[in-house]
Amino acid sequence: MKFEYYLKYKEYLGTYLAFFLIISLVSCRKDEIIMGNTIPFLIVGAETPEVSIMSFPSPIPISVVYDTLNLYGNGSYDFDFDLDGESEMTLDLNLINNDSIHLLNGGTPNYYPSLSLKSNNKVSIITEQEIVYVGQGGTTTLVWLKALNEGVEINNSSEWKILNEEGVKMWYEMPMPLSHKGTWHDLTENKFIGFRYEDKLGWIEINATDLNNPLIVSYAIQR
Repeated sequence: MKFEYYLKYKEYLGTYLAFFLIISLVSCRKDEIIMGNTIPFLIVGAETPEVSIMSFPSPIPISVVYDTLNLYGNGSYDFDFDLDGESEMTLDLNLINNDSIHLLNGGTPNYYPSLSLKSNNKVSIITEQEIVYVGQGGTTTLVWLKALNEGVEINNSSEWKILNEEGVKMWYEMPMPLSHKGTWHDLTENKFIGFRYEDKLGWIEINATDLNNPLIVSYAIQR
């Protein structure tokens, strides 16, 4: 009888050790995946061999064309990351002449000044939300394109929003002193946009210290 108990104990012990070994191997493999960079990540603004960087000798402005009355201006800049001749993402800039302020209503063609990033569902970007009180105890949520600092790490677990043709605003200026304008206002240094195109991460460096003349400084995408 004792010999039978011994055999049972040995059988249970062997099963337990095998189970423990499998769990240990899975855990080690998980660490290898993370440490081995199988999960992509990117350091914003960093020049590393893993990314292709486009740096301009002089920052690129967005060319703006005004209407016949010289009241409303619109300009855009297209990004073609895979160099196939088709735009994957577009910066869309709307400006006004001060003489047209009294005409603004926020709609076409009397839009408010703004800078938006748009895409045809090809690109995802990192956003942030702002809760705004709208009176009588009510609130609404505004979604802005997040202004990232150099050195920030982004990866596939970041908060991503798919861009469509409506886009996400970087800044939006209503002619009201208490209006909410977005996170790209009152900047004194360059900031970055974090994006994901297909399975690749990237960043765009923007100088938005002058909202009437934002400049594209550089951009990068993983190889």
